[in-house]
Amino acid sequence: MTSRSVVVKIGTSSVTDDTGGVAYGVLVNIALDVVDLRERGWHVVVVTSGAITAGWVPIHEPTGNMVVDIGGGT
Repeated sequence: MTSRSVVVKIGTSSVTDDTGGVAYGVLVNIALDVVDLRERGWHVVVVTSGAITAGWVPIHEPTGNMVVDIGGGT
């Protein structure tokens, strides 16, 4: 069987809504498309920088100021 691969690059504006939050409906549709392609024998790699932008809303930080907590203790 021949292996087929595809890389799908999804821009930030495609996976975030007008408030900068996650566009969940879009992500669901992308996931369904990936499942369909995998069922047809494709190897799918999804690449997006949208995860960074989507993360600003939950941590209440304005775009441009990254807050990283790498501590493991409580």
